[in-house]
Amino acid sequence: MHFLKWLLTPTFLLLSAIAALNCFVDPTGIFYGSDKLEYAMARELTEKNNLVVTGNFNDREFIRYRLLLEDYQPDVLVSGSSRIMQIGMRTYPEKVLNLGVSCATLQDHIALLFMALKKITPKKIILGIDPMIFNANSYEMRWHSIEREYNEYVKQLLPNSPEYITQPSVPTIFDSYVWDRWKHLLSMDYTIASYHKLMKLSGLENIQPTSGASDNDTPLPHSDKIRKDGSLVYNSTYANSSKEEIDAKIPLYSEYTLERFSYSENRMILLSALIDYLQKRFTVEIFLAPYYPGVFEVMKTKVPGVQHVETEVRAMAKEKNIPVIGSYNPDTVHCTNEDFYDGAHPKDSCIQRIWANARNVP
Repeated sequence: MHFLKWLLTPTFLLLSAIAALNCFVDPTGIFYGSDKLEYAMARELTEKNNLVVTGNFNDREFIRYRLLLEDYQPDVLVSGSSRIMQIGMRTYPEKVLNLGVSCATLQDHIALLFMALKKITPKKIILGIDPMIFNANSYEMRWHSIEREYNEYVKQLLPNSPEYITQPSVPTIFDSYVWDRWKHLLSMDYTIASYHKLMKLSGLENIQPTSGASDNDTPLPHSDKIRKDGSLVYNSTYANSSKEEIDAKIPLYSEYTLERFSYSENRMILLSALIDYLQKRFTVEIFLAPYYPGVFEVMKTKVPGVQHVETEVRAMAKEKNIPVIGSYNPDTVHCTNEDFYDGAHPKDSCIQRIWANARNVP
């Protein structure tokens, strides 16, 4: 027992010292005010054409700060999940700002679009609609970091429907957007960065801060890039995944965010209200990103609700006379195995083919 106490006490003291160092030095501003990581990233992207992503961050907060700091004025706003992050000026003929975030929900669409429209007046809005946004059993919680904005704006869409207003949640350490920040307290990389910043402040080290910005569109081996238009450059290691590697993860992608799928009519009502609001001022299009062929085949039997969602979305769009571009079915849009990074994310080649085919439809 004495030996265990002798071992644990210095370990506890060391970890406490590391946590204190990282918290108070805070080299990239993760923990305090407007100097936090997402603010610093957004500020750097105002100065360069691309931003190198070197770690975890809250993409919703990043977009919030982008909209605050950036004077970028696009003709087209794109809203949706990571599955539409390849829509940008490389794949679309007009000036684009992509607001895509990981695992986007309807709440994300509403909050981020309304934030953007306070500053930007586009000609067109493209809504990337994923099946998961209609899942009544979805456990996705990342949108809670912009819950206040959602509750403010949903009142404008459905003023007589208080059931769409959520009770403000209290973030806990187990929420992903909180954990992604506080785990840096004991991160080795963050500790090294804290040390260098402390040495620089004390005058013992003369270094320039490492910039996460870049004017280079070339993929990096292990780090992604975000372009000025919001589209994503995947790292070359991930982008060059083999068919065997992708096939091995088919069960993961066919179930992720779609477990216990139950179609929610209330969520279709909310989407319809959002489109009605947007159509008063802008041209609106719906984009359905396809799934990897092997994933879609599994979905047809295990998650048949995905095909039902496409049917319902197309019916609603027809009533509102708005175009639906793409399909969840890769065969419908002529995208093959080689056109996907993984089980859910189409490459530029697939996106370009979809737009080209849409323009050729009479």
